[in-house]
Amino acid sequence: MKYSKSLKEPFEKALEGYNATYMGTRNLATRSRVEYETDVIQFLCYLWSWGVRNFKKISPGHIRYYLSKLDKEGLSEVTRRRRVYLF
Repeated sequence: MKYSKSLKEPFEKALEGYNATYMGTRNLATRSRVEYETDVIQFLCYLWSWGVRNFKKISPGHIRYYLSKLDKEGLSEVTRRRRVYLF
């Protein structure tokens, strides 16, 4: 299943694993599932845009820049907290 045109291997497989393992074991409302999956896709696309093609190459700097990006977008504290919960 394709989740996003910009989401590539191995990230697509990681998302499938996230949905099967994490989401499959949680009793979440449908809306929460969609929001969490969207958060993961956005973070994975962000990593791809930085040239990260391997999870072992993710650095603390990538996460700091992502958090900075979320702050600059003017997202509420609740939304930012939900988006970084996946780390």
